[in-house]
Order: sequence, then structure tokens, then C-alpha cells
Amino acid sequence: SVNANGSANENANGNDMDTNDDEILESVESGTLPPLCHLVIMTGFDEPVDLICATLDTVAMQTKAKHIILVIALEERTPSVLEKANFFDTRYGDLFFRLIQTVHPSGLPGEIAGTCSNANWAVRQATALMRDEGMPLDPETTLLTKLDTDTLFLPTHFEVLENEFLALSKEERVAV
Repeated sequence: SVNANGSANENANGNDMDTNDDEILESVESGTLPPLCHLVIMTGFDEPVDLICATLDTVAMQTKAKHIILVIALEERTPSVLEKANFFDTRYGDLFFRLIQTVHPSGLPGEIAGTCSNANWAVRQATALMRDEGMPLDPETTLLTKLDTDTLFLPTHFEVLENEFLALSKEERVAV
């Protein structure tokens, strides 16, 4: 189950730099990926909604929130999974470049139930959805972050992460 940017400048080292807020807004409205985007995966099962919201609120307050494709990955076995998905869509649906929610099926052959299999499912579903919508994720310009339901971020976390990544040469980025 699934619900649900632009040109780059270069610094003196020839590394891509971030676009300004107007360019980000324009790219979000036009349906193109930001020059550097974050695929952020949060897996959950039976955690309290208040705990999850505390985490998601800190992701929503990011200075780079419109660079984030947030994937909320719940388990099929999650109590009230559809009600939770609807709640998250209503509360967070417009705060990121894209909000995607996945429900990991129980009992898939060859899988052990747990956060790793849920995260794997979520990444595969999210990348397929973005590709099907004409916005395939480029591994050279997409940073993947997997977080727990109780992770809290400072508002500039993803901005600092972007800056650190962009400060690397293209050769160093591949090695990361």
C-alpha cells in the first residue's frame, strides 16, 4: 500500500551545491527530483503513535524537508495499520518532497520477520514507485538514511549531511 527538484550550482571544487528555496519549491511543484535527495526509511511495528510522531516531527522540521522522500514502513501485522497510515498521511503528507507508506507482508518465503526485511521491502517499493512515476532515484545523488521510530534530529541534520557529502569529490562520494 502506497500513498504518498532542479539545477545545481557548483562550488570552487566543482562539487554540486544546493539550490535556493525558490528552485526547490519550483521543482516540487513540477514533480522533478531535487538535485540531491534523501530517501529516509523509518520502519515500525507496534510502537506508540506519539513516539513515532515525535520522530517524524523532527524530520518534518528539517531545513531540507523538501529534499526528503520519507518512507514510513509498517508491518502487515501492525495493529490498526491502515488507520495509522491514514493518520500519517494526513499529518505529514505535504511536508516532504514525497511521503510514501509501505506495508510489509507477513510470511514472505525466505524472509525472517524484522526491521531489516521491512526496510528492504520499503526501499524496493519506494524506488519502484519513484521509477514508475518517472522520477528514478539516482544512486549518485540520493542519500539513504534508515532511522528508528525513536530517533530525534536537530533541524539542520540533513543540511549538514548534504554539505558533508557535497564537499567530497565525485570519486570520494562513490567510496562512501
